[in-house]
Amino acid sequence: MRIDNRFFNRVILIAAVFSFILIAVFSWDMTDERLHSFQEEYLNTNKWDNTYVRLIGSRDSTSFKNVKKPAIVYFWSGWSELGMNGLKELAEITPDSISIYAAVVKDNESALDGIDTETSARVNFVYGTNWYLSKKVPAVPTLLFIDSHSKIRLIEVGFKNKDEIVSQLELLNSSQTN
Repeated sequence: MRIDNRFFNRVILIAAVFSFILIAVFSWDMTDERLHSFQEEYLNTNKWDNTYVRLIGSRDSTSFKNVKKPAIVYFWSGWSELGMNGLKELAEITPDSISIYAAVVKDNESALDGIDTETSARVNFVYGTNWYLSKKVPAVPTLLFIDSHSKIRLIEVGFKNKDEIVSQLELLNSSQTN
């Protein structure tokens, strides 16, 4: 069957729009499904306390079982401007009572080229690609708020500004003291 030349552009346009809609719907659905399964598996469990992460530029590694204070794990990537901005926002609000682990996904050391010295002084950079894939983290950027007993208490997906992060930390601190 051949399409008449008069209708060819319209048919192609309709097919492109339909394809775009299908891709958008299935992508959104899969991300949402991945987030829910991630939350079900890890929220309020100690499944991360035996997870070892290696610090970038070092032979050292650490486990959340060894971290005796609350921690924030931030999965990000250097190719994402939102990820970079989120990392800078996170470093600006860092109190001494919290450890921050920036798990860089995909580009590791090259992502650190765009990081200023103030941010790098406040954040522990770790290799995150294998960790991201093995734990099936829902998206980049993702924030995990982990208490001092290595339990994930909150999972936030997407860019969060300073005020949002501070309010989440305040909620977590108040829920741990009650």
